[in-house]
Amino acid sequence: MCRGYLFIILLLTFFGCSESIQIGKDCDWQQVSCGDKHIEALRNDGTLWAGGANSDGLLGDGTDRDKHFPIKIGNDNNWKRVICGRFHTMAIKTDGTLWAWGIGPLLLGINITTYDLKPAQIGTDINWQQIACGLAYTIATKNSGTLWAWGDNSLGQLGLGDTKDRLTPTQVGTDTNWLGIAAGTDHAMSLKNDGTLWAWGDNENGQLGNDTTINSYFPLQVGLDTNWRQVSCGVDHTVALKLDGTLWAWGKNDCGQLGDGTNKDKYFPMRIGADANWEQVVSARKYTAALKKDGTLWAWGNNAWGQLGDNTEKTRLYPRQIGKNCDWKQVSCSTTYLVAIKNDGTLWTWGINTAVWQH
Repeated sequence: MCRGYLFIILLLTFFGCSESIQIGKDCDWQQVSCGDKHIEALRNDGTLWAGGANSDGLLGDGTDRDKHFPIKIGNDNNWKRVICGRFHTMAIKTDGTLWAWGIGPLLLGINITTYDLKPAQIGTDINWQQIACGLAYTIATKNSGTLWAWGDNSLGQLGLGDTKDRLTPTQVGTDTNWLGIAAGTDHAMSLKNDGTLWAWGDNENGQLGNDTTINSYFPLQVGLDTNWRQVSCGVDHTVALKLDGTLWAWGKNDCGQLGDGTNKDKYFPMRIGADANWEQVVSARKYTAALKKDGTLWAWGNNAWGQLGDNTEKTRLYPRQIGKNCDWKQVSCSTTYLVAIKNDGTLWTWGINTAVWQH
């Protein structure tokens, strides 16, 4: 196992890199997630690592100081999944417990007055399955197939039928067949195990995909299709995959983030291109990235910070391959940069506000 202690650190002012660069020589990265100014990553041994801006306790290391070298978060080696929000971080352990750190109380699901500098357990339940972080709210599912939400609810992004904030996890409806989830800035999406797709929250730019611009305070089904497989929410656009490997997008499109070759917003799902081999899709502010089944990595939309990785700063209206590699495994994107893991466990990054430091 490689152990060269290098990591990615976010700085408020630095230079951009529009081509992918490897982060150190470690080859045991399992999963990575990035917020606007911090990164959390898991290794194969179940340990949790973090770096970047830390003024709000985002890293979970017990301090509020930025870290310019890799920091192992605690001594636990049973972390299963970590997700970065803009102002908070959430994680699930292999025992099914749910943990949070960063600004509270709205974001964390813990009724505290300021913020937690270390991971704090949310409740005592041991059946949490998935988590997704929006701007100031969180949604999650349990092994039972139930859906839960907490945080800011000013635009109905919790899906509870009102606009009242919640300080602790609150069940959304009574359904027990929720599967995949995704959280945008102020809108959320979820799949059910019957392949249907559901949306709620802010809909100013048609990001809910129901052919309107009317907000929804509770989950509404998107169309009638029953073959949705994965969904991702950007700031004000949505992208999703179907079981047949096709790619679909809707919502705001001012920078070509939908990938349909135009700058025109779409209020309902539109198929992107003719390819039917898409494997994973992620989205951020005004751009999108996706993996194909052949291991190639693609990106499109805003490229002002070189986040599309094509060695330019040109906006792209269509999906464009990043490099020529065909061994990408997982990708996560923030406003101005991306991080990705290859099949060999190495970690890579490109865009602005990123730097490599050695410990």
